[in-house]
Amino acid sequence: MVKNQHYIPQFYLKRFGKNGKIDVYDIKNKKFIPDSNVSNFASKRFFYDIDTNKLDSELSILKKIYNVSDDDPNYKRILDNPQFIEETLSKVESNMSNYLDAIENDFSLITNEDFLSTFFIFIRTLSIRTSGYRETLEKITTQTTNWLKALGITKCSNYPLDIPPDELAKIEQLKYIISIPQTLKKGISFFNNYNIYIGINHSNLGFIISNEPFISFELGFNDICFPINPNLSIIMQVKNVNENYLICKKEPNSKKIINLDVHDIVKYNIFQNHLMSKYLFGNIKDIQNILKIISMLNNIDI
Repeated sequence: MVKNQHYIPQFYLKRFGKNGKIDVYDIKNKKFIPDSNVSNFASKRFFYDIDTNKLDSELSILKKIYNVSDDDPNYKRILDNPQFIEETLSKVESNMSNYLDAIENDFSLITNEDFLSTFFIFIRTLSIRTSGYRETLEKITTQTTNWLKALGITKCSNYPLDIPPDELAKIEQLKYIISIPQTLKKGISFFNNYNIYIGINHSNLGFIISNEPFISFELGFNDICFPINPNLSIIMQVKNVNENYLICKKEPNSKKIINLDVHDIVKYNIFQNHLMSKYLFGNIKDIQNILKIISMLNNIDI
């Protein structure tokens, strides 16, 4: 049984540190935590554990697709396993880890269908599986519950008032993670709307990531950077969009490679320091440099 469950996978955090350790910046308390064990961050106890019967409305779609009966032992095993989500995400992480190791040595994988399918599933789950995403849902469910109760409503057909807002937020997040309709909808957008490139960092400033690294994917941003390591990334840009709405305006070469300079890295790193972030991860010098740049920008009168 996995107790300490990571909403940012450990294998991914390790890519921005050395020997299983990483430098961390605590944004709220404005302090560095250097050379930290990856296992100590971006995790919560039993974060994904749940009575899977509460997800039956989503799992029933799988039953219909694969013509599975309620008596099927495999389906019963799923319903009897509170760590079904954790185990599913671990499988996704394992596949993505292998592919990221491979693409570091073979950039041609950026056009490989199996790679792109695995990448899509990984970035889609990573954009919505975090603590910040759940905290946002909890704020919404708390406000909704209080509003309905203030109106004197004790029962609501489409909203379970008998479930505490924090538990309801957890259920809604986990349902969204495994939702086939939502995954298909996002998949259509991913494969139809984005050009996908390799971004090579030619600067002395490395990529950093945050504890909410890809909410931009869930929100459908025009230009999204997925760092593979401090010097390499996957760039997703919406097709046929005016370049004024792109972060990086450089043209890719015939091999779908974009050569990034320090200005591009600064802009992509600034996006990691968005409002939902609590921590920044990476090399301490890279984090310090980006914080200095952000401080300078904040003091500029426009």
